[in-house]
Amino acid sequence: MTETKTNADGSSRSLPRENPCLSYWQRTTRGFPHLFANRDTPVPATSKYVIIGSGISGGLLAFELIQSGVNGEEIVILEAREAASGASSRNAGHVRPGMLYLN
Repeated sequence: MTETKTNADGSSRSLPRENPCLSYWQRTTRGFPHLFANRDTPVPATSKYVIIGSGISGGLLAFELIQSGVNGEEIVILEAREAASGASSRNAGHVRPGMLYLN
């Protein structure tokens, strides 16, 4: 049974959920050896690039930065749960080829 918490404004919303369900795609990656490689690594106090969220947008932004010559060690991605654990790993992600770069 899920415990309901009440916020200061009287709502019972809580993000991120403490025990979210896994999407189909996440269930298929449980055996990936590097899934939790950085779980216990301290977050740097400073970084040139900080990306909030590791879904489609955050992952693509990190990829594009690296492709444009940014050193990967200058990029920190902060994620509340696991990579692509929100809408990006579910049908709500709505990723459509060809819609990425609109003029």
